[in-house]
Amino acid sequence: MPIFIARDYDGTPIDVVLARNFELANAYWHGKGIFPHTHEEKNDSQLENHPTGVLPIVTTKDVHLHRLRDRGGLETIKVITK
Repeated sequence: MPIFIARDYDGTPIDVVLARNFELANAYWHGKGIFPHTHEEKNDSQLENHPTGVLPIVTTKDVHLHRLRDRGGLETIKVITK
């Protein structure tokens, strides 16, 4: 079953779903108010003859932010990387 990755205008992933087909993934996104600029599909056939047998889907990293309003305080959030 394919995985669909919705991307914004900058190519940043905004949502990832597992769906039977693109039409169902798109209907789900529209129901959530997500309107992707582009999408990417990942499926089992892409692993055939793949040198590592692994396809990355989404990677995150920690970003440390200083909250200016609170005059200090450090907040860590997870962001999706490209």
